[in-house]
Amino acid sequence: MTPLQHTIENLKHRVQSTEHQAERTAVTHATKALAKQQAATAAMVAQHQKDLGQLQQDLADVHRRSSGGHFPWAWLILAGGAYALYRSNPAVREQVQDLLGRVKNAGEDAMTAVKEGDTSGAQGEARPLAVVEQVAAELEEKSRRGDAAEEQGR
Repeated sequence: MTPLQHTIENLKHRVQSTEHQAERTAVTHATKALAKQQAATAAMVAQHQKDLGQLQQDLADVHRRSSGGHFPWAWLILAGGAYALYRSNPAVREQVQDLLGRVKNAGEDAMTAVKEGDTSGAQGEARPLAVVEQVAAELEEKSRRGDAAEEQGR
């Protein structure tokens, strides 16, 4: 082998050796970069899981607060509307006062019957449900008579 061929072969081996070394270095750098990226992703996922847990806790707290112990706004609005109707409409006011008078009288009759020992209802039904049913029937009958009177007036 001539010295020139020997030098060329020597250069080929050095280039190949350098090439392998460069590949190993590139793989090492790529592996390190991948490991760093994987660690950053794992940290981000852990933070997101922590944030998600906190959001779930906050949602449970809001649900717990909204499901009990809150002010009954619907009842307040309903009562206000009923009161405004009572104050502004004389017919409604008259019906409510008549109904309250009947309930009061029925309650007094029931108490009198209990005091006298008469629970059979000789003076009428002494049971509260029966009193309410009677008052409702009377109001319905009164409403029918009022509707019939309007029909005849036309």
